Amino acid sequence: MTWAALIVLALLAYGLKAVGFVALANLARNYRAAAIQRLLPAAMFTGLVITQSLGEAGGNLLLTRLAGLCAGAFAAWKRTPLIVVIVIAAGTTALFRLLLPG
Repeated sequence: MTWAALIVLALLAYGLKAVGFVALANLARNYRAAAIQRLLPAAMFTGLVITQSLGEAGGNLLLTRLAGLCAGAFAAWKRTPLIVVIVIAAGTTALFRLLLPG
């Protein structure tokens, strides 16, 4: 990729961010739009977690990822600190990968 293309893509990214910032500022005046706007980060994060956990995985790899995801979700549901949730999820995934063949 050339420097010119990189600069153009960076300018486009910042331009889209600026357009979104201005558009969402106008939507914040509407009660329903503001309510939806508050839910967007959680929905986007959930989609990212699911696609990264389930995408292109098969067999035991999928099982280990799901085990770690469930353990982390349970720890988060119990309102444990974030670092503990991460350690539990990673530890569960590592333990399942150690115990399962393949």
